[in-house]
Amino acid sequence: MQILVSSNERIEVRQALGELGLEASLPFDFLMYSMRGSIAAERKQFPGDFVASVRDGRLAKECAAMRQETPWRVVIVEGEPRYSAGGKLILQGKPSEWTRKGIRNLFRSIRYVEGCDVEFSMDIQDTVEVLKEVQSYFDQKDHLSLRRRPSFESSWPVPIYEERFVHWLQGCGPQFSIIRARAIAQIFKSPLEIASAYMDGTLTERLKSIHGISDKLAGAFVGFWEGKS
Repeated sequence: MQILVSSNERIEVRQALGELGLEASLPFDFLMYSMRGSIAAERKQFPGDFVASVRDGRLAKECAAMRQETPWRVVIVEGEPRYSAGGKLILQGKPSEWTRKGIRNLFRSIRYVEGCDVEFSMDIQDTVEVLKEVQSYFDQKDHLSLRRRPSFESSWPVPIYEERFVHWLQGCGPQFSIIRARAIAQIFKSPLEIASAYMDGTLTERLKSIHGISDKLAGAFVGFWEGKS
């Protein structure tokens, strides 16, 4: 078993990997090889670095880089969140604008739109265990825990990324028809880009600049990110 690790990754992570880790130049944190092909992984300390990477667009770029590399990719969310009595995520010792529902929706965006699975770990050492478990899982010939016989082969085409994104935008509320969703997708290229605009306070005005998006619709869309819809 060998795990390529980005030279930009923290030295503590490289030390925890020990002889398993081989330093390499990567646009994301880890690259592993298995019987089913390569597996890309990105580690995000949660909540600090995770939220910061959404705000500055790093996570969107890293997810895109993983999609270009392999069909198997995962974001490892490392750490335990704390929430205030009012259900707000604690960042730098005080409640932030993020609710539990907003964070869960962000994880769903990573899974269902960005096309990256989400794994959770407690700390750096646990992250190393998750990496080894994922590689071992993909090295197994069969996974029949949930069924007694293999499923049939399907020739149904897989939707492209843009189609999944538009479909996701329609799910932000009944007011968002496919036409409006496509208009939004012309301005924002991913849910993480929308989240970044929300974090820097420009989301509402950018939405209102789109033809067919009224002040009311923009408010409803922003409410989705605040966990109100």
